[in-house]
Amino acid sequence: HEGDQVPLSLTFRDTDNNLRTLGELFEDNGPPVVLLPVYFDCPVICPMTMNQAGGALRRIEGWTPGDQYRLLVLSFDHRETPRSARIQRDAFLLKLDQLPLEDGIEFWTGDSENILALMDSVGVGYRFIPGSGHFTHTSAMIFLRNNGTIHNYLPGSEYTAQQVRTGITEAAEGQSQTLWDQVVLLCRVRSEATGEYVISPMRVMQLVGAVTVFVLTTGIAVLVVTNKLRDTPSL
Repeated sequence: HEGDQVPLSLTFRDTDNNLRTLGELFEDNGPPVVLLPVYFDCPVICPMTMNQAGGALRRIEGWTPGDQYRLLVLSFDHRETPRSARIQRDAFLLKLDQLPLEDGIEFWTGDSENILALMDSVGVGYRFIPGSGHFTHTSAMIFLRNNGTIHNYLPGSEYTAQQVRTGITEAAEGQSQTLWDQVVLLCRVRSEATGEYVISPMRVMQLVGAVTVFVLTTGIAVLVVTNKLRDTPSL
């Protein structure tokens, strides 16, 4: 669903039981939004997903939730409540070194209609299993641009800080990109098979070649100018 628009008019409940629209998290010149679909009563996968996400975000030095990115952890179990979301959010914040800015990290719940509409729009599948009372579901971290379109995905429940940083930086479309971010993006490509960012030898060679040409050209220009200054008679 990369490039698709998520429905910004959908409504959910935050940890204070306030009714919120999805569009409140998106704004012009604002940061990209990282969407993490889970359910809080999950016995294995979702706790792992949230732990991995928290660990990866914590290891991105110098970044503050709400500044370079916003994180929305959304339960796709309509039975879960704002109270359970608050418990999960408080536990999640303990794993971070930086306290989030306003709307920096949100944990939301919702009704089945709005949840289904959002999950369909991003392509996340889930199915309730009556016998166990739990869900079978796919897992992914989803990067959304600040206009609400889907940039790309990190499938699975294990994430590294570099993967998450690169995904957020790409989704930002040049906003707040450091020189190092730009170099990393030039050297990496996203694997269609795994969703991971891997080093591209061809891009590394192109970058090294460009730097070499720049250094040689600059060196030659300096030598030429220096020789001309030496040949110019002094007054």
